[in-house]
Amino acid sequence: MPGVSRGHVQRRLVAQFTDLFAVVLLVSSAITFLAYVLERPQRPRTRASSYCWSARAR
Repeated sequence: MPGVSRGHVQRRLVAQFTDLFAVVLLVSSAITFLAYVLERPQRPRTRASSYCWSARAR
């Protein structure tokens, strides 16, 4: 965009994070993402999946 300096865009971006609610949402989303990444993947065990696996073994 002509006429828009780089500093002005950076200042507007930083201004978005001055609101406490926005910062809280950002931090909580980062914590949730880290918990998702660090969680060990486990296969859900339901009666239906147990039945399917036992039927295949026969």
